[in-house]
Amino acid sequence: MTVKRPLSKAFIIISLFALLLLGFSTSGFSTIYYVNTAADAGGDGTTQELTGEHCAFKTIAQVNAASPAAGDSVLFNKGNEWREQLTVPTSGSDGSPITYGAYGEGADPIINGSNLITPGTSWSDETGNIWSATCATEPDQVFFDEVRGTNDVVPDAEYDWYWELDVLYCYSAEDPDTAYTSPGVEASARDYGIRMTAIDYITIDGIQIERVEGNCVLLGGSNSDYNTVQNCTFYQWGVAANSNYGAVRIYGTHNTIDSNVFGKDTVDDADGPNWAGFKGIVSTTGSSDNTITGNYFYHSGDETTASAFNGQAIAINVAGGTETISGNTIYHTGSHGVFVSADTNSGDIINIHDNTTSYTGQAGISIYTARSTDGTGGIINIYNNTISYADMVAGTTAGDGNATCGIHLNDGVSPDGEKPFVHCNVYDNTIHNCQALESPANEDSGGIALDYNADGANVYRNISYDNYGKGMYIYGGNNNNVYYNIFYGNDAGITVSAPDGETADGNTIYNNVFYKNYNGALGAGYDTEVWFGLRGDNNLFKNNILYASNDGYAYYYDAADTTGCITDYNCVFQDSGNLCYDTENGNQTFIQWRTNHATWDANSVTTDPLMIDPANDNFKLNPHSPCVNAGTSVSLTEDYEGLKIRHAPDIGAYENQANVLFFAWNLFKQWWY
Repeated sequence: MTVKRPLSKAFIIISLFALLLLGFSTSGFSTIYYVNTAADAGGDGTTQELTGEHCAFKTIAQVNAASPAAGDSVLFNKGNEWREQLTVPTSGSDGSPITYGAYGEGADPIINGSNLITPGTSWSDETGNIWSATCATEPDQVFFDEVRGTNDVVPDAEYDWYWELDVLYCYSAEDPDTAYTSPGVEASARDYGIRMTAIDYITIDGIQIERVEGNCVLLGGSNSDYNTVQNCTFYQWGVAANSNYGAVRIYGTHNTIDSNVFGKDTVDDADGPNWAGFKGIVSTTGSSDNTITGNYFYHSGDETTASAFNGQAIAINVAGGTETISGNTIYHTGSHGVFVSADTNSGDIINIHDNTTSYTGQAGISIYTARSTDGTGGIINIYNNTISYADMVAGTTAGDGNATCGIHLNDGVSPDGEKPFVHCNVYDNTIHNCQALESPANEDSGGIALDYNADGANVYRNISYDNYGKGMYIYGGNNNNVYYNIFYGNDAGITVSAPDGETADGNTIYNNVFYKNYNGALGAGYDTEVWFGLRGDNNLFKNNILYASNDGYAYYYDAADTTGCITDYNCVFQDSGNLCYDTENGNQTFIQWRTNHATWDANSVTTDPLMIDPANDNFKLNPHSPCVNAGTSVSLTEDYEGLKIRHAPDIGAYENQANVLFFAWNLFKQWWY
C-alpha cells in the first residue's frame, strides 16, 4: 500500500515562486513609455494619461534622461511634433530590442531639427524688403513654410537669406510673420534628429525626421550595431556638400535600413529637391554586414550645384562581411544611385540586386576604386536591377553627366597593384535610355562600363538597349568575360579600347547578340555592333550574332597599337551596305574584310541569323538558323536561359530549343530501335 504524503509548505512556496518567475520572464518585464506634447511635465511616461504622476512624457529631453531596458518601447503620439534631438540613452539586447515608435491616430510623429523664428515681435524692417531677426545659432538651412531657402550674401529674391553675427536676414515683400504662417520661418539648429553613440539593438519605426543640419539618424559612436530603422520618412536633411551628410549615417555592423522614404514623390519634379538632402544613406568607419532594403529615394543630392557629383542615394564608403542593397527605388539623384567605394577582403560580399534606378545624375550603380586590401579581395554581385534614364534630365551642371552609365565599374587611373580591383559579377540586369548630356556627343555613356583598370569582371545575361552611348564599353579594362548579353538600339553594341598609357587586353566577348546598334544623330557616331582596337590586345570575339544596321557596321577596327585580337565563329550580317570598317582600309565588304585580315572570321557565317522576331525583341533562333551548331566551344555549359549545351554550341545567346528536342528524339529512337 502506497502512502501519499502531503506536499510541504516549503515545496509549495518554492513552486509558486518559480511559476511567478516564469510568468515574469515570459512577459519580459517590458515597459511602454509614451510621449505626448499635450501631457503635463513631470510624468514618468508609463501611461497615455496626460496628467498625474504616471502620465506620458511631454518632451524628448525626458526620454533622453530615462533608462529604457531591453524589450521596452518608447512611443510618440501621432500628430505631434518635437523640436528636440533624441539621444538614445541605452541599448537593447539580442532578441529584445528597444523600440522607438508611434501610437495613436493621424500622421507620423515628427522630430524637427529646426527652430521657429519666434513670431510676433521678432522681425525688423531693414528697408529694401530685407528683414532681420535674432538667431543665435548659425543655420545651414532656413525654411519659409515648407520651402528651403537660398543662402545668399545679398538677399534679393523671395526665399533668399543670410546669417551674420547672431542675426538672420531674409528677403520678403512683407513682414515674414505675415508672409509665412504654416508654420513660419524656421532655421536649422540641431545636427541630428536621432543620435546613437555606441548603442545596439534599437528599432526606430514610423517616425518622420526633418530639417536637421546633418543626419536625420546617426548610428554612430565607436560602433552602433544590430539596429533597425524602418517605416520612417526623412525630409530636408543636411544639404551642404559633406561626405557624411546622409539622412541615415551608418557607423556600425549588422544594421538594417528598411522600407523608409527619403524625400517626397511630388507631382512636380522641380519641387522634388526641396524635400531631400545631400545623400540618402551613407556608411562610414567600422561598417559591415549592413542591409539596405525596400527604401524609396527621391531627389537625393542637389542636382543644380557643383556638389551634385557626390549626391548619391546610397553611398557605401566602408563595407565588410555580407552587405545587402536590394529592392530599393531610386528616382532622381544629383549623382549615382548606388555608389560603392569600399575596400574588401577575402570572404566579403556586397550584393546589389533587384533595385530600380531612374534619372540618376551619373550611373545607376557605380563601383569606384573598390579594392582588395588583402590582395585577394571580396566579391560584388550586381544582379536583377532595372536601370534607366541615367542623366537624361538629372545632373545639369558642368562635369556631371560624365560616365553616365547604367552600371559603371572604375578602378581609377592609378590602380594599386597590391590591392587589385574587387571581383565583380554583373548579370541579369536591364538597362536602357542612358545618356551623358554633358559628355561630348554623349560619348562617355551607355549601358555597362568597365572603365580604367576594372579587371576580371564577369558580365552576362544582361539586356542593354536604346542607350545614346554604347550598349557596353571596356575602356582600359583587362581580362573581363562578356557573354550571353543582348545589345540592341544603342549607338554601338560594344567597344573595347584603352586611353594612352593603358591597355584593354585579354577580354573575351562570347555568345552575345548585337542587333542594329545605330542611334544616328542621337549617339556619338560609332554606329557599329563591335568597335575594337586602339591599344586593345589579345581580345577574343567568338560565337556572337552581329546584325548590323544598313547605316552602320558589324565590325569597326582601329588598328592603332593593337595586336593579337581574334574574331571568328560569328554570324555577321547586314541587309545591305558595307559590313566592316578598319582604319587602314576603310569601308569593306565581308569578303574584303576576310582578305585584309587573313586570320579572322575563317569560320564565321555571313547570312541572316534567322532569329524568331528581333524587331520585337525575340532574339531566339529559328530551328533552321545557320547559327545552329555553328559555334565553337568556349567553355560555356548553358545558354542565356540555362539550357544545357549538349552539342556544338549555337552562335548567339540562345541554344535552339527545337534543335535540342530533335537531338534528344534521335537519341531516343536510336535507343528504342
